[in-house]
Amino acid sequence: LCTAAADAGQPQLPALIVEAPESLSGLARRVQNFDRSRLAGIMTLTGLRTAGAPIRVILLAADSNKAEDTPPWVAGFAEPTRNLIVLFPERIGSYPYDSLEEVLHHEVSHVLTSRAAGGGRIPRWFDEGLASAAESNWGLDDRSRFTWEAVVGGRVPIAELEGLFKEGR
Repeated sequence: LCTAAADAGQPQLPALIVEAPESLSGLARRVQNFDRSRLAGIMTLTGLRTAGAPIRVILLAADSNKAEDTPPWVAGFAEPTRNLIVLFPERIGSYPYDSLEEVLHHEVSHVLTSRAAGGGRIPRWFDEGLASAAESNWGLDDRSRFTWEAVVGGRVPIAELEGLFKEGR
C-alpha cells in the first residue's frame, strides 16, 4: 500500500522509442538506457501528470540528408505535433550542448510543454527558457554567460525577444 500510494503521486514518465542507423546503434542503446526518472522534473515544470503518447527519438549521423539541411549549430530539434525528436549526436559536446542526455531532456521538454499547452502557441522565449531549465542545473559557465549578457547586452523588450530567435545561433 505504501508503494502504491507513493507511486500515485509520481507523474507518468514519457516513453521513448529510439531509432538510429547501425553506425549509431551504440548511442541508441545509451539513449534507451538513460535514467528516465530525471524526466519527472520536466513533467513537474510543465504541470503534466500523464506524459501522453510515446516520443520517437531519431539519432542521425552528420552526413545524413536531414543533418545537411539543418544549420550546423543545431544539435537537435523537436516536432511536438509529431511526437518526434531528432538528435545529431556528433554536434554535441561543447556549450551549450554538454551531453546527449541534456539535449534529449531539452527536446523532450519542448514536446511536453506543447502537450501541456494543448498544442496552443507558446512564445519561443518561454519554450526555450523552460527547456533550458529542464535540461540541467545551471553551472558556472551558464551563470557567467547570463551575467555577461545582462550587464553588457542590456534589456530586451519582450516584443523584440521573440524575433531574436529567428536570427540563428
